[in-house]
Amino acid sequence: MKYRSNYIWVNGLRTHYLEAGDSPDVLVMIHSGEFSASAEFSWGNNIDSLSSRFHVYCPDLMGFGGSEKIYNFENSNGFRLRQLRGWMDSLGIRRAHFAGNSFSANLLLALAADHQSQQGATLPIDKIVAVSAGYGSNQEVRKALSAYVPDKEGMRSLLKILFHDERWWTDPYLEQRYRSTLELGAWEAIAAARLAPPGKEKPWKGAGASTDHTKIANKVLLVCGEYDELAPPEAAREIQSKIRGSSLHILPNSKHCPHIEQSESFNKIALEFLSE
Repeated sequence: MKYRSNYIWVNGLRTHYLEAGDSPDVLVMIHSGEFSASAEFSWGNNIDSLSSRFHVYCPDLMGFGGSEKIYNFENSNGFRLRQLRGWMDSLGIRRAHFAGNSFSANLLLALAADHQSQQGATLPIDKIVAVSAGYGSNQEVRKALSAYVPDKEGMRSLLKILFHDERWWTDPYLEQRYRSTLELGAWEAIAAARLAPPGKEKPWKGAGASTDHTKIANKVLLVCGEYDELAPPEAAREIQSKIRGSSLHILPNSKHCPHIEQSESFNKIALEFLSE
């Protein structure tokens, strides 16, 4: 791997990010939001290829990966976005294309739709690559994704939701992702989002569940996995029908992380779209 692992202090908080390439054109890639999610697990198979054309940055949001294990109960997404914007300002990133997977794909589309006014932060977004955006009707699958407790069988169940090919459910990949949830504060920072007062239940739809996609003016590439149960092809088609000029690619033999399972196809599609 050619990418570099860096740390920077932003607003007094340790922020970790991966970086590759030296192009003046910047691509910021934001990871998904499940247990063990991180910049490296989300984008490790894509950074090198995309850095052939772009200066690629992949930050770990607060609570994930190598960044500080902190959760904000008042406005978790706004807090992460403000920290992300502070990180960009610290590095002098004035404008960028953005890619997001799952949670972050929905968040980017929501920001583009509401002109970034509801989360207390703005991002200088150009084009958007949204991987596995939208929500399916099977809420039990989403609940199962949020039910992880730190053990290997629990991680196997989680990975079966994310990946179609069984090689992603077994060692060494299984062991790596399981071990990452044993790091100090790693499980707690993600599990905090599940908490609710007694007698109340957290909604199982996350960022961007009420987004009006017709308001998005950015150029958008949607990518979906053929067998995704969390954000199935029909959800992606519905979003695509509402964003003028957007395009959709459904990658075969993949679930919720098609950019990982079909990385070569994804990298080619993303480069073509971002380089237009």
